[in-house]
Amino acid sequence: IHTGDTIRAKLAGCVTSFQKRISKNGNKYAFLGLSDAAGSYEGLLFSEAMVKYEEVINSGLPLYVSVTIDKQTEDGAPRIMINMIETLDKAVSEVSNGLIIQIGNAEAVKGLKEILRHDRNGKNKIYIIPENDEWDVRIELPGGFAFAESDFLSRIRSVPGITSIKDMLTYVVGVTNMRVGKFLLISSLARIPSVLSSTMIGSSLRQGNWVLTLVVFIITAVVGVVGITCKDRMIAFCRGGRREPGTPQK
Repeated sequence: IHTGDTIRAKLAGCVTSFQKRISKNGNKYAFLGLSDAAGSYEGLLFSEAMVKYEEVINSGLPLYVSVTIDKQTEDGAPRIMINMIETLDKAVSEVSNGLIIQIGNAEAVKGLKEILRHDRNGKNKIYIIPENDEWDVRIELPGGFAFAESDFLSRIRSVPGITSIKDMLTYVVGVTNMRVGKFLLISSLARIPSVLSSTMIGSSLRQGNWVLTLVVFIITAVVGVVGITCKDRMIAFCRGGRREPGTPQK
């Protein structure tokens, strides 16, 4: 980004910090820190937006933000102004046209029914796939769903017995600027370790091989923890130490 440029973008990420401030003139403002798979950044919220979106920011859910990025001086860092905030769940639900929900046991039906009975009269379809080794079953629920609540997808994911919500990555990509090649790489090569580990755990559980199940689970957990804690360093290494415009210094 060059001096005098103005860029409008939409970003998604998890909240890492929310710091409220008061200017010398008594006006309130805040710095909102967000982090995603590519790194972290910090944006500025003025008083009106801070009050309007504070509840969403404190929801604990991943956020989807509309920002304006500009650079006022040659030596100064780009400035990120946050204009709009909503939960990523809400943004995804607005562009998706259906969900495929896989359930592992009948107990999940009761919890799912309780969530869905408050969300009707929409254009989105929902399909239920029970885990069954003998039959390939897909149940289409009647009517449509609005996905109206901002935490709708998170509530579904939290229901015990629901093993996966299919095609969620596809829906998320629809509200991002991810390139097709990058998406194909992530959706194929980058997901293979997760698919292999979950398949091995499921197979070993079914065969009663508890030792193998525990070993694969521990390895997966360790790799996950290392990935989360060392994410920023690994990204910086892959970039050769370069920082993205608008990314604050650590």
